[in-house]
Amino acid sequence: MATREIAEKFPGLLGAEAADAMAKAVGLMNFFGTERRMTPCGGRLRLYRNRNPKGSTEMSNNIHAMVANVEVDDLDTAIPLYQELTGETEVRRFPYRELELALVGPFLLYSGPLEKYVSQNGTVIVGSLAPVLEALGKANAEILEAPNEVPNGTRVVARHPDGSVFEYMQLRA
Repeated sequence: MATREIAEKFPGLLGAEAADAMAKAVGLMNFFGTERRMTPCGGRLRLYRNRNPKGSTEMSNNIHAMVANVEVDDLDTAIPLYQELTGETEVRRFPYRELELALVGPFLLYSGPLEKYVSQNGTVIVGSLAPVLEALGKANAEILEAPNEVPNGTRVVARHPDGSVFEYMQLRA
């Protein structure tokens, strides 16, 4: 659907109102590590540093970024779209078990025998897994994969009480 068709079908979606709505939806999540401005079809969207309105806590300072996990049939076919969306030319490709992964900006694309794996809502990059494991324990989250070493750090996969599944990754220094 072309931008003009979207504008006609969804009046007000592509202007400043849409950017404000998106900013509210994003809330205080910090996807990129610093304040960032994006321009979706002329509107302005700001993604802010992760700040806890009640003051900083160890956990709020511990979350560094969020990465969207995207299951694809073929990395070579999928990568160009994500490069264009993000403006990234650099693609970091790496294997994980029998999967092939590619990091393109804030998108982690993965392909392979996905039926062996639990689908994840996203990857949360943290400074330390210790406060994450403590919070997950307090919430009675189900640990699907205990902390283990992977090519770029240490990870744990957990199902939250609401049913969402997240991978928490502590990167190597």
